[in-house]
This record gives sequence, structure tokens and C-alpha cells, in this order.
Amino acid sequence: MMGWYNQGGSGLWMILMPLMWIAIIGIAAWVVVMITRSSSKSNHVRAETPDEILRRRLAEGHITNEEYVQTRDLLHNRQ
Repeated sequence: MMGWYNQGGSGLWMILMPLMWIAIIGIAAWVVVMITRSSSKSNHVRAETPDEILRRRLAEGHITNEEYVQTRDLLHNRQ
């Protein structure tokens, strides 16, 4: 009766265990890649155009309406 614990399907586990670990490591790597991709995309900030900056400065009260019109005309080469 000695050694019977080693019979009955141990060969199958010798194949499945490495495959299971490969799958677990692969899934973990995929999760890390997806997390880093999504965080790098969300941190990207679009730069303001000159017109947007000018409108924001007018809205915040840093420039007057006359200064806005004059600067906008200079930006668009209107004279």
C-alpha cells in the first residue's frame, strides 16, 4: 500500500500547474499594462489656443472688452 498516494492523475497536475501559473502571471501583466495606459491617457492636458486664452482672460476680468477686440484683431491679422 505504500506509494498509492502518488497514483491516479498526478501526471495531469504536473502539466496543469505550470499552465495555471503562466495564466496568472499573464493576467497580472495585462492588468498592469491596462492600468498604466489608462492613467497616462487621463493625465494628458490639452494646451489652450491663443483665442481660448484671450476669452478666458476677458471672462476673468484681466483685460477690458476694448483690449480683447484689439488683441483678437492682432491675432487674426485684422486691422
